[in-house]
Amino acid sequence: MLAFSGYAIPLAVAFFAIPFAARALGPVRFGLLGLAWALVEYLSFVDLGLGRATVRFVAASIATGGRDLRQTVAVAVGTQTAVGVVAALVLAAFAPRLASGIFSLEPGVRAEAASMFYAVAANLAIVVVIGALRGILEGAHRFDLSNAVKIPTATAATLIPAIGAVAGVSLATVFWGVFAVRVIGVAVTALAIPRAVPGFAWEWPREWKQLRALLSFSAWLTVSAVINPILAGFDRIVLATIAGAAAVGLYTGPFEGATRLLLVPISAVAVLFPTLSAGASANEMPRTQRVVESALRQLALVMTVPITVLFVFAPEVLRLWLGPTFVGDGAPALRILLIGVAANALAHVPSVFLYAIGRPDLPAKNHIAELVIHLPLTVALVSAYGVTGAALAWTVRISL
Repeated sequence: MLAFSGYAIPLAVAFFAIPFAARALGPVRFGLLGLAWALVEYLSFVDLGLGRATVRFVAASIATGGRDLRQTVAVAVGTQTAVGVVAALVLAAFAPRLASGIFSLEPGVRAEAASMFYAVAANLAIVVVIGALRGILEGAHRFDLSNAVKIPTATAATLIPAIGAVAGVSLATVFWGVFAVRVIGVAVTALAIPRAVPGFAWEWPREWKQLRALLSFSAWLTVSAVINPILAGFDRIVLATIAGAAAVGLYTGPFEGATRLLLVPISAVAVLFPTLSAGASANEMPRTQRVVESALRQLALVMTVPITVLFVFAPEVLRLWLGPTFVGDGAPALRILLIGVAANALAHVPSVFLYAIGRPDLPAKNHIAELVIHLPLTVALVSAYGVTGAALAWTVRISL
C-alpha cells in the first residue's frame, strides 16, 4: 500500500492538473510540455542500470548480513551522480539545436523551447541522483521514507506545470520550479538514509572494485536502460518531427491517461523486487515462485475494471477530462493504448522475477527485438495515420 500510494497520489493530482495545463497552454505549448516529459523519460538510461542494481544489491546485502553495504552504495551513488551531470551538460549543449532544427516547432515557440530544454537538462541530472538514493531505501524495504519524498516530488512534476500554465509563466520557469523541489528531495533523502538503513553511514567511494560487481549485473540492465526510453518516447518524438508539436499535444493526453494505469503494476513490482531478490539470495525459491504467481493473479483482477471502463467510455472521458478538442484523434488513440496497457501490466511481474534471480539478459534480449520492430513501424504508422498511428505502434510493441 505504501508503494502504491507513492504512485496513486501523483496520479490523482495529474488527473486533475493535466486538463488545466492542456487548456491554458493550448495544443502547441502543451505539446512542448509533453515533449519535455518524453525527453526526461527518454534520457533516463544514463543511470546505466545502476538504479535497479542498487536495489538488488542492497536487499541481498541486508539479507546476508550487510557485507560491503556502505561501499556498494557509495560507489553506485557516486557513479550515477557523475553520469547524470555529464548527461545534463550534453543535453544543455544541444538545447538550441533541439528547438530550432531537430524538432518541427513553430517559430513562435522556439525561443521558449530552447530555454525550457536548459531547465529540462538540469532536471535530468537530479532525476538520476534522486533515483539512486531512492533505490537504497527500497532495497532496505523502507518504502515509507521513499514515498515521503517521492510523493511531493512526483506531484510537483505535474502540479507545478498546471499552476504555471494558468499563471502564464514560461515553460522554462515551470521546469526550474520542478528542479527546486527535486533538489530538496535529494537533500531530505540523503539525510534519511543513514537513519533508516541498519548499519549504514555515508562514506566516500574508495573500493571501486564494487563498481565491477554492480556492472556485472547491470550490463544487461544497461542495454534495457538504453532501449527502454527510446521505446517509451520515440512515438512522441516522431510525432513532433513529422506532424509538429500540436500532434504531440493531442497524443500526450490520451497517452498519459492510459499509461498512468501502469502505475499499479509498477508499484507492485517496486515492492516485489527487493523481496524476490532477498528470497533468491537466501535460496528460498519455492516461496519466491508462490509470491510471483499470487502477484499475477491479483494484478489481473485489479487492472480489468479500470481498463474496461476507460475503453468503453473513451470519448466521454476525454471530453470531460481534456475538452472536446482532444476527442477526435484522442478517443481512438486511447482505446488502442489501453490494449497495450493490459498486456504490459501483466508482463511486469515475470520481468522483475528475472531481474531478481540474476537473469537481466532475458528482458534485455526481448527489448532488442522490440526495438528492431518498433522504430520502422512507428515511422510508417505515424506517417500514415498521425496520432492514431503512434498509438497503434506503441500497442503493437508493448504487446510483444
